[in-house]
Amino acid sequence: MSSLDPQSQRKVDEYLSRLRQSLSALPEPERDDAVAEARGHIEEAVSRVRADESQVLSTVLRSLGEPEVFAASLLDTDRGMTPAPQKSKVSTKLALGIVITGAVLLLVAGGPFVLYMSFQSRAKPPQAAYAETIVARFDVKTTPLSRDGVTVDGEGWRVEAKERRTVRLFEVPTSSIEQCMLTFQARMRTEDVRGRAYLEMWCRVPGKGEFFSKGLQSAETGTTDWTSCETPFYLKRGERPDLVRLNVVFEGTGTVWIKEVKLLKITEVD
Repeated sequence: MSSLDPQSQRKVDEYLSRLRQSLSALPEPERDDAVAEARGHIEEAVSRVRADESQVLSTVLRSLGEPEVFAASLLDTDRGMTPAPQKSKVSTKLALGIVITGAVLLLVAGGPFVLYMSFQSRAKPPQAAYAETIVARFDVKTTPLSRDGVTVDGEGWRVEAKERRTVRLFEVPTSSIEQCMLTFQARMRTEDVRGRAYLEMWCRVPGKGEFFSKGLQSAETGTTDWTSCETPFYLKRGERPDLVRLNVVFEGTGTVWIKEVKLLKITEVD
């Protein structure tokens, strides 16, 4: 479900078609994931800026660069970090590959905006050991920031959406976290979700802006049973966020139950 007008959508489709062709070195599932996440981030960037949509979209695409150049930067594994194995369907996929990250500063109306991209390649990572630390954990004793349509239900929360919306769950102040993989994890089940529902994480880095990562690889739609979902965010050396925001995004209507909300820090051990 796209929020763009038809003309803008055609421009995005053309860009992503070229991006897909340029990512032909990836297996088809990874190529599909990369293109889907790129689409989500482009639409998010455009929707967050109150200005002429066509102008903003042109700025976003120009900032990403030509699709062939953007694809080459995504395929560059020099900045990759292999995440630690996790006990969920998503982390199992992550454990098979290298997370490729990139960030583009978009100078658009309304101020600097940072677009964050991440996707997985199935190239086998080098052997490594990892340490996992729980940065924050939330249960029903903590009230989510968004109150509308959010109620306590058992060990978690029931979240309703009557239209496309972003539900703000929690904010985590941080200070000394860097050079690691931040991972927002939760258990979700859904009922009659139109479009997709997924986790979203924002990291505010002083002096650099706000970065976000969407859990499109673990997005849920329709009616599902409890599933482990997550979205990762790679922080380089010197990137120290002072605030991390944890959200659930609905592309349309539906109901999500969420519990076992955690923010993890995963570091590679020498």
